[in-house]
Amino acid sequence: MFQGKKPNGETVTLDVPSFISEGRTYLPVRFVSENLGYDVEWDEDNMAVYLTSSANSNTVGNLLKN
Repeated sequence: MFQGKKPNGETVTLDVPSFISEGRTYLPVRFVSENLGYDVEWDEDNMAVYLTSSANSNTVGNLLKN
């Protein structure tokens, strides 16, 4: 587990660390999405991530598919 701080000083725990590669910053989808108020669902069979807004029940889409 990796710990960090939100701008308000609250401590947060991430399952995996963020990292920088070739000038791009990569963040865990689950961490970012849940902190923006989305529900995250992993579909193992299709290797896909689905984000759903709790506020309006709209699915954002398939973000990751191999």
